[in-house]
Amino acid sequence: VIEAAAAAGVGQIVKLYGSVRHDGDQLDVQHRTALAALRDCGVPWTLVSPQTVMETNLLGQLEGIKHERSMFGAAGEGRIGMVALADCVETASIVLQAAPADHAEANLEITGPAAMTYPEIAAEMSRAFGETITYVDMSEDAFAAMLIEYGVPAEDVELQVLCHFRQMRAGRADLVTDTFERIAGRPATSVYEWTRAHRSDFGLE
Repeated sequence: VIEAAAAAGVGQIVKLYGSVRHDGDQLDVQHRTALAALRDCGVPWTLVSPQTVMETNLLGQLEGIKHERSMFGAAGEGRIGMVALADCVETASIVLQAAPADHAEANLEITGPAAMTYPEIAAEMSRAFGETITYVDMSEDAFAAMLIEYGVPAEDVELQVLCHFRQMRAGRADLVTDTFERIAGRPATSVYEWTRAHRSDFGLE
């Protein structure tokens, strides 16, 4: 895709990357391969690197929250600088509308305003919902078995879910930056604010 974009004569490439430290796992290898191609493409480029995205992670807990008032995971006490998707999209939009030189070869690490443990996230969601949401921490094997039982293809569990929770547990998802506020001119969206805005998605209006 990068080679095709360069061949088509685009003036700028903005690539979604990531700010969770994956330290050589399968996802990290894929990202680094793409980054090497980006650096060699000859087109000005910028990385937009979200922390753990709320929509991907918290909406993935929707059924457990709706029916059991619980979230499930294998994050332990690891802190996570969860970020709202809208903040990532706004960052990319601003970069794409700017001169390519303004953010050339920058890695814009976009995070939420605080790094919180899953129990703390559950507490903020409880406050937003007005109902108690609990977090159930599981072993990696038990969590994987539950995901497969509920329909996640076994071949997708590692790359789509487990590798992310493994880094959370290890403390590699705790980055907090002011990048979004510097670029957009307003504070990043908090878990509480995001949850309030998505109450209807969880059936808890």
